[in-house]
Amino acid sequence: AGIGRIVYPAMFLQTFAIGLLSPVVTLYVREVLGWSAAMFTYLLLFGGGVALVLLPIAGRLADRAGAAPFLLPGAAAAAAATAYFPYAGPGAEIFVAVAAAAAGYALLIPSWKLQLSQIVPGERRGSAWGAFLAVEGTGFVLGPVAGGWLWEHAGPGAPFFASGAALAAFLALVVPISFRKRVVVR
Repeated sequence: AGIGRIVYPAMFLQTFAIGLLSPVVTLYVREVLGWSAAMFTYLLLFGGGVALVLLPIAGRLADRAGAAPFLLPGAAAAAAATAYFPYAGPGAEIFVAVAAAAAGYALLIPSWKLQLSQIVPGERRGSAWGAFLAVEGTGFVLGPVAGGWLWEHAGPGAPFFASGAALAAFLALVVPISFRKRVVVR
């Protein structure tokens, strides 16, 4: 039961961090950076390409070495790159920030799912995954609401800082469970 107090908030924070950015990334690129839709498309393709190349590699590595060696650096890289995004200039620097965030998520996602798969009790796999997905879905629903509110009330950089902070909090929560061989959430 105790580990659930860590896992459920971590699950929420991981998806909340992504959700915070979903309503504001396009606005940021167009209004703050002043980029065209075509330039934004190049940025998305670049970041998505980095993630797509690294995801299967990170998954295979996590299967071999365990979740912790990839989950912790991935979360740290994603947190730092996301929080740095408002400081990145509109040239190559923004592409570096996007690449770092994409690489961080490429390490984080498969290793986090591996960690969760080791937590789920076999006899209650369906109900556990149902609860996990509900918590993750809540982060995806509340994140955009908070991201839009932050954009309007605290400025264009605020959703990125909040997303980085959410990922840092996620990292702090997963450190205690990352090196355990088997834990069970009830």
